[in-house]
Amino acid sequence: MDISALKYFIVVAQTEHMNRAAAQLHITQPSLSTCIRRLEADIGFRLFDRNGRNIQLNEYGKVFLNACLQIEDSLNSALSEMDRIRTSAVSYLRLCCSNSATNSFIIDQLLARGLHLQVSEVSENWEHMLLGSKADLVITMGHSVTEGISHSILHFRRLVPVVHKSHPLAALKNISLNELQRHAFCSTASSHSMISIIRAQCPELNFHPRIAFLGRNSSDMLKAIQSGVYVGIMVQRNLPADPDLVMLDVDDFHVFLPIFLYWRSTDTDNSVQTAVRQEIQDYYQALEKESP
Repeated sequence: MDISALKYFIVVAQTEHMNRAAAQLHITQPSLSTCIRRLEADIGFRLFDRNGRNIQLNEYGKVFLNACLQIEDSLNSALSEMDRIRTSAVSYLRLCCSNSATNSFIIDQLLARGLHLQVSEVSENWEHMLLGSKADLVITMGHSVTEGISHSILHFRRLVPVVHKSHPLAALKNISLNELQRHAFCSTASSHSMISIIRAQCPELNFHPRIAFLGRNSSDMLKAIQSGVYVGIMVQRNLPADPDLVMLDVDDFHVFLPIFLYWRSTDTDNSVQTAVRQEIQDYYQALEKESP
């Protein structure tokens, strides 16, 4: 049964005049008459008594009209509820960041205030994700001057070479940078890996180690370091409390690099994102008293 036929029937039943009903429904009178006759055939009852051009709702029609009005009310209620669900659908703020302790703390705080949050690792194409509206905020040490992306500096972090205590370099003091680079390194495969960032932002170091292991993220790097084979470059503050990990004392390796918060320049008027950006900046500023 066509729902539109029920709506047409209601108008005809309320006007009891085919021409006026057709005009109200913005269809032709013959089309409306055909629709009503087809409806009567579908349900097996005549709904109107006809006398020439005059029509009158009969007893069957009165019963059917009452049912149609209830159906119409139910449909309108359902459509209103569906519209409410659509307009109140969850809208996520999409944050890309590493799984550092600081970022985990930020995520906890944002969730605690009821923010709908979608969190993912920082990918190689995070700039394209921002510009393509597939990410809203990115926390990374990667440097970008891409048009359309704004940023602020959250904090400076010290990068340190790290090995397992079983590594040959673990027992040495005052290691030269040349000696350090003779050993196999591990890194993430990202174009914004720690080693790539050092090369780009500290060219004076001439830092070009031999990378023998590429992992997906910092967890993979930790596994490689703990194997005792590889040297890794990590943020000092993000190192886990592991007595088997050793920070190397390397001459002239004093690297402090900024952590950036990035967002689309066009989102400056977005009140939710503006508030979250400020919260993230406040969280990092609160850490200034702690060691980098």
